[in-house]
Amino acid sequence: MQLKPFQKKGYQWQLELVMIHELKEASKETVNPKESINLSVSQQQGRIEERSNPKITIEPKELHKTLYVRIGVVCLMMVSLLLGGVYFQDLNGFSNLMGERQAQEPVLERTEQTFDGELQFIPFTADSPRHFQSELVTLHTHLDFAFENKSLISREFINSPFMQYQKLNVSNALVFTGILKSNGDSATQKKMPYLLELLVQGQERSWTSYLYGTSMSDLAKQTKTLLSKLSQGDYFVLKSESLLSAELSLMHDSMGESLHALPLLAHQLIQADKFDSASGYIELLLAESELEHPLYYAYGKWLKGQLYQGKRDAVGAQTFYEQADLLFSDAHIYDLQAEVNKSMAELAHSIAHTKEDYDAIHRYLYKAASLARLGKKPVAEIRAYTLLSIKASKFGMKKARMDYLIQAKTLLSEYQLDGSHYMLPTYHFALFAETIEDRIKFYHEVLDKPVTPENYWVFFSSADQLSKLYLQADKPEAALAVIEKNY
Repeated sequence: MQLKPFQKKGYQWQLELVMIHELKEASKETVNPKESINLSVSQQQGRIEERSNPKITIEPKELHKTLYVRIGVVCLMMVSLLLGGVYFQDLNGFSNLMGERQAQEPVLERTEQTFDGELQFIPFTADSPRHFQSELVTLHTHLDFAFENKSLISREFINSPFMQYQKLNVSNALVFTGILKSNGDSATQKKMPYLLELLVQGQERSWTSYLYGTSMSDLAKQTKTLLSKLSQGDYFVLKSESLLSAELSLMHDSMGESLHALPLLAHQLIQADKFDSASGYIELLLAESELEHPLYYAYGKWLKGQLYQGKRDAVGAQTFYEQADLLFSDAHIYDLQAEVNKSMAELAHSIAHTKEDYDAIHRYLYKAASLARLGKKPVAEIRAYTLLSIKASKFGMKKARMDYLIQAKTLLSEYQLDGSHYMLPTYHFALFAETIEDRIKFYHEVLDKPVTPENYWVFFSSADQLSKLYLQADKPEAALAVIEKNY
């Protein structure tokens, strides 16, 4: 036995080994005897180290610790998985709850407003029905995606879409009709020989678009595509005018490259004095329509004139109005040319100072009335004569104002328009009446007329004026009766 030092371990007793019969057994194997001796020595040394080395005796405890750690990690993972499952289950339940609330609140409101009714069309007409008779038959055949309603006449529907819509007694339906025309633009008429003015009426308001086409099937396909887009929005059922700009913007985005929403959107923004936004849409309309849609290109010029007029730039407005007037004239679109002349009359009136300035106003409005007749738009013609009367009154021309007002009333009878169109001329008969009794009589006539989205302001203004007249005549009971009946 001897004492042998080990580095970093201290000292250790070692026994001396004496080889006796192991050498004989080892010789029978293929193993080198020296390796066998060394192995035996190592084994003996390992046994002695196990007994004497305190660090090796700790190894079972470390094994237990490692085992405990692993068990703890596994348990922690299981707890985490369980908690995660509960969390995501709760999150899913919360999402479902929020989804149910959203479905009950805003989505339901949208669903109530979103169009889900049927499509009906009134048989189309044309600028020259006999000339387009076969085309109209073909067009109606291709409109098989909608129900044909023959209970109304197309021209009556075009003149009074809201009133005619009420006659149908339909619930949340879109009713449309159209006017087939020849493309009068020399640059595009060979490529697209037809122009369709499409009028769509819904619960609250109407929509007008202009479609160029190569054939009746092409026009019918464009009509179907447009109506599909229109039926997906809330434009026809929105009751608040203040939300129209946002709705039209959404519709324009949903229509992709279509230009049909741009004129209405730009006009709405101009009316709201949002000139920067309107300018952007107008420039887009002009850029996209210059080569492909001559009507919308001229329309864009007209809108740009309105934009400049809204910004009080009379020179710029007049420039674009004149461009639009020329473009509409070249394309033989007389009804819209009439509207441009009305705009020029309003512009002239905004800068007029003397009676001599009335000559320009008179010239524009008289031209507008003539163009409206040429374009077969009686409502626009009557409105032009009514405006002539209003402008003459503002310049103190009493005889002229009555002459033009009588002309407007005569045309109402001639065209056999419904009572809603009588409201504005009758309202001005009341304003121009010289006695209180006559004013009261005319205001009562106004209040007896049908109210539409176009004339509702006339109705409420008449009720207000009539109640004031009764108060001036010391008849408070009559004034109260007017207010209670009409408000």
